Formats: sequence, C-alpha cells, structure tokens
Amino acid sequence: MMDVPGYRIGREFITAGAFQLLRATREEDGASVILKVPDAARRPSATTRLRHEWELTHALNLDGVLQPLAWAESRDGAPVLVLEGFGDATLTQRLSHGRVEPRAACRIALSLARALGAIHEQGILHRDLNPSSILVGTDGESVKLTGFTLATRRPRAEVAPLAPERLEGSLEYLAPEGTGRTHRSVDSRADFYSMGVVLYELLTGRRPFADTDALGLIHAHVALPPPPPVSVE
Repeated sequence: MMDVPGYRIGREFITAGAFQLLRATREEDGASVILKVPDAARRPSATTRLRHEWELTHALNLDGVLQPLAWAESRDGAPVLVLEGFGDATLTQRLSHGRVEPRAACRIALSLARALGAIHEQGILHRDLNPSSILVGTDGESVKLTGFTLATRRPRAEVAPLAPERLEGSLEYLAPEGTGRTHRSVDSRADFYSMGVVLYELLTGRRPFADTDALGLIHAHVALPPPPPVSVE
C-alpha cells in the first residue's frame, strides 16, 4: 500500500488509464480527500501529465471541477495530486450497474454541460471526457470533472493522424476531429461530442460503437451515425 505523509489511505477508488484514485483522510483535520497517483510502470510520462493537471486546475475554483488541494509525494518519491473528496463514485462505477433512469440521466447531463461550459469560459479544453473523469455526488446527479492531464488552454488543438494506440484520449469517446482524420482542429465542440457519447451510454447502458476494434472505432466516429437509442436493447 502506498504511504503518503499526512494522509491515511483507505482504499483504491478506481484505476483510470495511467492513474489510480485512492480514498484517503487528511490527518491534520480529518477531511476526506482523493489521492491521484500514477501507475508505477508509467510513472515518468504520467508524472509530467499529472503536474500539468495540477498547474492547469489548482487555481480554477469552479463548482463543476474537482478541486486540487495540494501537490505531495509518497515516501518512495511518487508524485501525488491531492483532490477534494467529492462524491462516492465515478460515472464508470455508476454505469457498471446498467443504464440510468432517463430523468436522472438528463440531470447528470445538465450538470455536466454546466461544468463544461464553465471550463470553456476559462479557455480550457478538457480533451479526455469519459465516465472515469466524471465524479458523481452522493445525490446521484451532481457531477464534477477531473482528469485534466490532456487538457489545454489553447482554443484549438491540432491532432495528427496517428496509429490508434498513439492517439491521446479515450478512443470510445473521441470526437471525429480528435482522430486526426478530418483535417479539422479540436475545439470546445469536441468536448460536447464526448459528452454526447456519455449521455448515450447513460440512457442505453452501452456506448454507440461498443463492439468495434480500434480502427473500426475511428471509422465509426468519423463516418457512421450511432444506432438510434430506441433500437438498443
């Protein structure tokens, strides 16, 4: 178990890509927090991305963003991003129980749209919106965004047509321009495309192109309409 001075670690919350989220208690005041740490096997590159997330978001103080509280290190020198202890699950964990009731799904989508609008007003593109980067409040409907390791303050980002395994972001939720195959730059609309995939999954219990390999996913996002939600059993 990782040992971080000043924090009592409870349990692993979730593994998301190159990072783990750990529930912990801050010893100085008993506050509940979340510790975000890089996977040991990918620590060098993940550390750079984690530092980027801290520098980009620690001063935001937006209702819809999971607030970074501190930058720390474990006793073995691993970087640790300390986040507020909001909610009790990621949207990935919520979806593991199946589709969400339509009214609740719409309330989650509204909270998510507000959070995206708030970061876009600050000139930030998230660029990796997916259920593991969305924390759900104890009310089951309010949300906060995290996972800003690929985010940028540039209004547009250029993406090269790389091989699927080298593309940044979660391929299942990636906007067409994020694949590098459309000759268009990524802007705030790409985050809303990813949000649309999340909403589709909330309402149907599955992603629109769930049964497709990596190259097939790229083709589907660029060229195919999703199956109508009413047709998904």
